[in-house]
Amino acid sequence: MKLSQIHSGPVLDFYTADLTTSLELPLAGTGISAGFPSPAEDFEDVSLDLNKTLVKHPAATFYARVKGSSMTDAGHS
Repeated sequence: MKLSQIHSGPVLDFYTADLTTSLELPLAGTGISAGFPSPAEDFEDVSLDLNKTLVKHPAATFYARVKGSSMTDAGHS
């Protein structure tokens, strides 16, 4: 998914999704196994477009990239 930067601040950069492109990824229709893979999985033709699945309201969907390191080691006791 391409992102378009809409604002850059001292702490956060804000982005919006560019939904003009499709982002189709292969979808495993069965559970993920740690053993020997099934040869039949090579012939699956199922995909998942994350833009269509995750972005329900494009005008209200934003992404942010945090700047700085204030959260480094957060949650570690």
